[in-house]
Amino acid sequence: MPERFAEAPVPATPRRPVAREGHGLRWTDPYAWLRDGAPGHLEAASIRQHLEAENAYAEAVLAPLSPLKNRLRETLEARLDPQEQGVPWTSRAGTFRWAYDAEDQYPKWYRLEGEAAELVLDEPALAADAEAFSLGAFAPSPAGTYLAFAYDRSGAEHYTLAFRPLAGGQEEWVTDQSNGDVVWAQDESGFFYLVQNDQWRPFQLRWHRRGTDPVADPVLYEERDPGFFLSLSESADGAFVLLTAGDHQTQGVWVLSLAGPPETPLRCLVPPLAGREVDVDHAHGHFWLRSNHEHPNFGLYRLASAGPWEDAPWVTLQAPQDSAYLVGVTLFATFWARLERLEARDRIMVAPISGSGQPEGAGEEIVFPSELGQAGFGTNAAFEAEVVRVAFSSMIDPPAVYDYDPGARRLTCLKQRAVPGYQREDFEQRRFWARSADGTAVPYTLARRKGAAARGVHLYGYGAYGLGEMPGFSSARLLLLEAGVTCVLAHVRGGDELGQAWYRAATGLGRERTFEDFLAVSEALIAEGWAAPGQIALEGGSAGGELVAVALNRAPGRWAGVYAAVPFVDVLHTMMDPTLPLTPLEWPEWGNPLESTEAFEAIRAYCPYQNVKAGAYPPVLATAGVEDPRVGYWEPAKWIAALRNAQQGSAPLLLRTQFKAGHGGATGRYGGLEEVAEAYAFLLTVLGHAGSDEHL
Repeated sequence: MPERFAEAPVPATPRRPVAREGHGLRWTDPYAWLRDGAPGHLEAASIRQHLEAENAYAEAVLAPLSPLKNRLRETLEARLDPQEQGVPWTSRAGTFRWAYDAEDQYPKWYRLEGEAAELVLDEPALAADAEAFSLGAFAPSPAGTYLAFAYDRSGAEHYTLAFRPLAGGQEEWVTDQSNGDVVWAQDESGFFYLVQNDQWRPFQLRWHRRGTDPVADPVLYEERDPGFFLSLSESADGAFVLLTAGDHQTQGVWVLSLAGPPETPLRCLVPPLAGREVDVDHAHGHFWLRSNHEHPNFGLYRLASAGPWEDAPWVTLQAPQDSAYLVGVTLFATFWARLERLEARDRIMVAPISGSGQPEGAGEEIVFPSELGQAGFGTNAAFEAEVVRVAFSSMIDPPAVYDYDPGARRLTCLKQRAVPGYQREDFEQRRFWARSADGTAVPYTLARRKGAAARGVHLYGYGAYGLGEMPGFSSARLLLLEAGVTCVLAHVRGGDELGQAWYRAATGLGRERTFEDFLAVSEALIAEGWAAPGQIALEGGSAGGELVAVALNRAPGRWAGVYAAVPFVDVLHTMMDPTLPLTPLEWPEWGNPLESTEAFEAIRAYCPYQNVKAGAYPPVLATAGVEDPRVGYWEPAKWIAALRNAQQGSAPLLLRTQFKAGHGGATGRYGGLEEVAEAYAFLLTVLGHAGSDEHL
């Protein structure tokens, strides 16, 4: 065990086996007793006392790291602008920006009129006395008369939806079961919104007319498939409300005029078809559809506004390409922009739209400061705008917001995050490729301080839901880079860094590829001399926590330590329990072990909790949140208990549980710093950097 961890009595975790069975097999779950109902429900005194004992144990073991943790926290806080302001954005409702007051955890929102700034939403007031807070919606009505807003004061991701006059006045409650999606009618008579059920699934579309009792709000659509969830958006030109129903791999879309109150039923534009993903927008008298029905990298298509649509041919606007993955599209009155991904490299292309609404030419590429990085669209709420708002960062470029003018072909930086003491020219980032078990080339991005001696590697991975881990900036990661640690992002299958096929290859029965890719990257790092066995520290959160937990099971001697944030580690039992929030929605991603013997066997073969074996494990720090609706707090608790039972070494295996936090941990710009500082003090310690103050 690293000398810098303290000795302390380890909490006892009794084994109370509960019999389980499935597909002709029987097994026991020795730590099932650590679960007390659904997420957010913790009434059993024995479980609370156990989690509190785990917290006390972690506190004692990590006590020697306190000076380092405090220095890291001070560095992180010093790099926050006490009075940070967002870049103003414009819609038909006006021009808005958010801004922090010094010492505030959350920002205030203002409408700008020339030099005047009118306060329209006070997040600190909404968050008063709440131990967790999140703003889920900020939705001004089209003429700027009203404001709908949604907020969560528990971390549980059930949002309270309300509205009032934008300039201030009586607040009117609508529901406590919102997911945050709100779209106003153009005449401001009311708004469309979604309601979640008790399993956190947005399942109903409702309409609220101003001046009426929300209890009587009509349900315009109800999704009865427990594996489908709803999302709601407004078309670029403001003509339609767009309702999407589906899961991670299948979507259907319904539309309705936004001119005023709903007078006709929703119309199905694109019915759900298994495996077909589709995004819809509307502009220039047509629906624009981004779809993978012809190719996994998506093409862009068009349908007439009027319909009928069932048998109407889709006109191809941009054919799908083998080499470029179409990630997203933004439409304007005179031009359009698209985000593409080519071999784990983002690019944004901007092209004109003719007077007849037809795209013209391939467009111009926006050139950002680095070839490697993470690009995306900012807030583009004005259809008539002459510029597109975009954002960019890389592992060594702090986040920046830009406006790109396609007429002048000019990129203007509106804001770049200031990082006191950071000198970009002192660091470098590079792209390498590893060879996975099946021969597939797997990219990884590496960042380091120039000229620094090899002093260990921080390896991060995610690899799920098609959420590519593009090389963006992280203030927390910078703490490691400044200390001389080499930081690596593994672009494993399960993400979409190399296109949609890269994602689909690691879903369901293909999940093993994610783990093989990650282990291959670690082997390449060792082979190329970036680290020796035992000098790589792992980090992953949620599904990425599953990834690093599998890596821990399969090669425990390769790692210096593991930090797993709210890790999804009890995959088999969660996927076999449809009463848990979100489980049916997750079956397309992981497989349904209730219905499929193959899915059952595949999940059982890699599930971290199921596959802990006796051995010497390195230090592990796991976190959990009692209010977390995505990963039950009991999953990391059971996993740490299983690791302790199998531990043949002396390294500490630690669990930190927050009783008033959800999936994202502590909230507020200062609230999460303590947790981050502790995690990165842990990582620096296992890599042998705890005594180094050179750059801290």
